[in-house]
Amino acid sequence: MKFTLKWLKQFLVTDANLIDITQALTDLGLEVESIIDRSVELKDFIIAEIIDIKPHPNAQKLKICKVNSGTEILQIVCGASNVRVGLKVVLAVPGTKIPNGNFAIKATSIRGITSDGMLCSEEELLLNSNDNNNGIMELPPTATVGDSFTAAFGYDDPVIQINVTPNRGDCLGIYGIARELHAKGLGKLQLVDDNFKTSTNGHFKSNIKLKISAKDTCSLFIITEIQDINNACSIPSWLQHFLRNVGLKSISSVVDITNYICYSFGYPIHAYAKDKLSNNEIEVRKAYANESIIALNHQSYKLDTEDLVVSCSNKVIALAGIIGTLDSKCKSETKNIILETGYFLADSIMTTGRKLNIESDARYRFERQVDYNMASKVHAIALNLITSICGGKISETVVYDDATTTPAKTLEFPINEFEKKTGIRLTKSTIINILGNLGFTISNIADDTSSILKLEIPSWRSDIAIKEDIVEELLRVYGYKFLPEVPIKSNNQSFTALPSKQQNILTIKRVAAACGYNEVITWSFMNSKIVKYFSTYNEELKILNPISQELDYMRPTIIPNLLEAIAKNQARSLKNQAFFEIGPVFSKTETCNEQCMLAAVKCGNKELMHPHSSISQWNIFDIKADLEVILFELGINIENCKIIDTTAQKYYHPGRFGSIMLGKTCIGCFGEIHPEILSQVNFCGINITNRVIALELNIDLLPIKKSQYGYKKPIMISNYQHIERDFAFVMDKCIPASEIVTSIKQVNKHLIKTVEVFDVYTGDKIDNNKKSLALRVTIQSNDQTLTEPIIKELSNNIISKIEKKFNAVLRDH
Repeated sequence: MKFTLKWLKQFLVTDANLIDITQALTDLGLEVESIIDRSVELKDFIIAEIIDIKPHPNAQKLKICKVNSGTEILQIVCGASNVRVGLKVVLAVPGTKIPNGNFAIKATSIRGITSDGMLCSEEELLLNSNDNNNGIMELPPTATVGDSFTAAFGYDDPVIQINVTPNRGDCLGIYGIARELHAKGLGKLQLVDDNFKTSTNGHFKSNIKLKISAKDTCSLFIITEIQDINNACSIPSWLQHFLRNVGLKSISSVVDITNYICYSFGYPIHAYAKDKLSNNEIEVRKAYANESIIALNHQSYKLDTEDLVVSCSNKVIALAGIIGTLDSKCKSETKNIILETGYFLADSIMTTGRKLNIESDARYRFERQVDYNMASKVHAIALNLITSICGGKISETVVYDDATTTPAKTLEFPINEFEKKTGIRLTKSTIINILGNLGFTISNIADDTSSILKLEIPSWRSDIAIKEDIVEELLRVYGYKFLPEVPIKSNNQSFTALPSKQQNILTIKRVAAACGYNEVITWSFMNSKIVKYFSTYNEELKILNPISQELDYMRPTIIPNLLEAIAKNQARSLKNQAFFEIGPVFSKTETCNEQCMLAAVKCGNKELMHPHSSISQWNIFDIKADLEVILFELGINIENCKIIDTTAQKYYHPGRFGSIMLGKTCIGCFGEIHPEILSQVNFCGINITNRVIALELNIDLLPIKKSQYGYKKPIMISNYQHIERDFAFVMDKCIPASEIVTSIKQVNKHLIKTVEVFDVYTGDKIDNNKKSLALRVTIQSNDQTLTEPIIKELSNNIISKIEKKFNAVLRDH
């Protein structure tokens, strides 16, 4: 929000200087972002007039100008194409510093002719106007020769820019800012009703009819017709200066006045060219399906039935509260206008503005909620300002007002609440004084015995709802600097540990990094066009107002986001990649809508290229090993997990996939991304060519009860010799090797230390539906040296269990 110091003083009578005002604004929570004061660097420039022009004898493109500075006639050589006799210009005499380049003007000879100064362009003065970029700056004929340029054109008025938080829409008008400074004690507020003409008398009855068809989103709408205006007249210099200094380009007299009202009171109003309307009925309604407009920014927009519009004869003349259309634009030749002031539902304005990506001063204020009670006042102020500047006759005002939608909000505030929350004791009179200056009405102010104040919240403070809000209001006006410094209390107890879920996340991040993964953070959205490759499409997960068309669906899995990261890096010739992300995924079920997941991917070669060994790509056994390490560090014994391959997600290769079951709960999965997914889906316009392996782990299902599923135990190192025995069993192909390994370990948990699969054979020597699984069993005792009878008995038990449980046969070697 930008405004000038003089503009502020239209609404605040104050002797405070610029430094005091800006400090008070920051203390009030309206952080000052910048102060632009051009008065120092432009102080030496003066207004002059060209009285004679002669061609330069030695340069065809240069001219010799005689310039009246108000005190003397100077000779200046100039090459601008727009110099002419009688033109009022900005003159820099010798010694003046030019802002663009920071160099001082000197009297000098240009191609043999003395030049006693320079005629300046807007670019040289670092002014933001785009009216004339082809030559020197042209001043209006009314400018007075010899006057200071800065004073005559308002550049001696500092520009202040503040950061207004989303809850303080009341400070998007200079009147609201003045009200805040008044409460802080920096001056007296010029009340609207006392200092502005807030009523009008119509001279005729307009034939304009008003129809409100969208009463749920428009609770107030005021229109007035003004006839026979001069929209090409010159607006007052003070108004020109205010608008120019905050970066608003002059459009026409009426539009400039509506912009002034918008910035002054934070309430947008709009003017239509009446003669461009096809009939006399104005309707506020919802747009028709596929209705389209060309807005004042010359952009075309397609509307839907949720968008609020103002129409005339079924033709849209404005997107309500956001922007007008080109068809109803007020131009300098416009003679008759209709002035509109409305109050629209903030959520409706915000939704339409975001969907259509339209930024405007009107939308910025309406979506933060304007003051309902100011509507009729700013409408009257605008009417009076238009007729006083542009002339014309105003009609009787037509009003739709559903006042029942805006009841006054009340709140009870205990006097001692402020001290309880801040440690600062304020007297009742001080609290009443601060709240009164902020606009609160206190209904029981005369009751000296009451310890509770009954407050009516100001209509412009839609953000006030609870007593803590009142504490904040009192504290920011009284001053945060008065908060007492209190040391943090300590009871010498240790801090509470992080919740188990956060501990798990930190553990996973540490282990994943140790396994060579890089953490990435991607959007929680994805492109709805590729959802079908990764999940079942659900319309309820479609985003109504996406930040872009490529991110319009709540992701059901993180995998596509990681694949996109791989594609982006492949486009930069980075082939070996390993990424992980922990974040939310979304579904629409009766029991769950959002879950926290770990997803990780690897792509490329395991090692860098070197001449001493062959290079191999990552495979599912590598990603399975990473998952086992993560589970181990989380305190989950992988031996208590079961790996099944019957429920592959559609984006995994069905023959290279496994789900991790802990009891009856699936806590994660791993596998190779289906090659067809990689070939069919373009990620950032790129098809991934290398194999990609991935894992997923549902963090919300962790931790599991350690008493049920085991935990890490201290490692016991035996001093006795270990031995190895190899077994090969012929069994059905469908039997998972992990079940064989688990069953062998269960034969004797004290003696059997490890079971490893070292070979799988299918071929001519066994049946087609069979496989031979070769396993190496490491046997060791913690108490004694193993004897042959013990080893033989254990081997027979292993053979017997596997043969009986899996209908397997020990294979002859």
